[in-house]
Amino acid sequence: MLEPALNPSALPGEHETPAAAPHGAADPGGRRFRRGRVVHALLQHLPERPAAERAAAAARFLARPGHGLTGEEQAEIQAEVLALLAAPEVVAAFGADSLAEAPIAGRLDGRLVTGQVDRLVVTPDRVLVLDYKTNRPPPTDPGDVAPCTCGRWPPTAPCCARPSPGGRWTAPWSGPMARG
Repeated sequence: MLEPALNPSALPGEHETPAAAPHGAADPGGRRFRRGRVVHALLQHLPERPAAERAAAAARFLARPGHGLTGEEQAEIQAEVLALLAAPEVVAAFGADSLAEAPIAGRLDGRLVTGQVDRLVVTPDRVLVLDYKTNRPPPTDPGDVAPCTCGRWPPTAPCCARPSPGGRWTAPWSGPMARG
């Protein structure tokens, strides 16, 4: 018999859904969700390119007609994504030794915990985890992050920290990337 795993994305007791419906009254065309998917794709794939090629690759990707982005929106997204890729607090998560869409698994208090994070890098002194929430309007303060987002990290941390005994586990606040 397979052991049921605890998945941090679906923690028991959470009552808030991870994201609002894509076509609610405030966003009838679902632009926020399309923007989120575009940002997520850039953050996943641009790190595979040399830093000198990223701006041009981002511009080409954002200009695709299927994204339905204005020139202003393209420039804004490109600037935000490139700034995040270069941010000193998280630059290692986008380096050559990092993983995109990394599966994680481990045990916490005897229970199997499984999940997936957007970026993961393990160094001798820390484990750096990024999990973007590009499908919801961002809070301006880390203290205002929704409980359903924060609630997934405590069970995940020991699973990520295990490869680096004595190391630090960090999931930094990276600021706004989604738009309401």
